[in-house]
Amino acid sequence: MYAGSLASEHDTIWLMQQDNVLLGAAVLMQVLDEAHLQNFFIHASHQGQGLGGQLLRHVQQQARQQGASSLFLEVRASNSIALQLYQRAGFTQYSTRKAYYRQPDGSREDAILMKADL
Repeated sequence: MYAGSLASEHDTIWLMQQDNVLLGAAVLMQVLDEAHLQNFFIHASHQGQGLGGQLLRHVQQQARQQGASSLFLEVRASNSIALQLYQRAGFTQYSTRKAYYRQPDGSREDAILMKADL
C-alpha cells in the first residue's frame, strides 16, 4: 500500500520521527475537495503521549490547505483508542461496514466510517 501511495499523485505520506526512530505515519488520499485518511498509526511504544493528536491535526491542516472540505476515514469497531482520538478531533460516525475487517482467527469485524468537516 505504501509503495502505491508513493507513486500516486493523489496520496501524501507523513512520517513522524524522532532521532531517526519512526514514531508514526499517516497516508492521505485527496481528490478535489475530499480527503481520505488511508492509514494512520502511532507505534505502540509511543502511544498515550499526544503524538496521535499532533499528527492528526497536521494532516487535517494540510488537507484543508490543499482545498479539502471533508476528511473521511474508517476504523475497526474494537479500536476504542483510535475512536476516542478521532472523536476528539471532530469526527463523527456516519455509517458502518459490517464484517469488513478479517481477524487472524478468520472472524470478521465491523468498520466504523467517520467524517470530519474541515
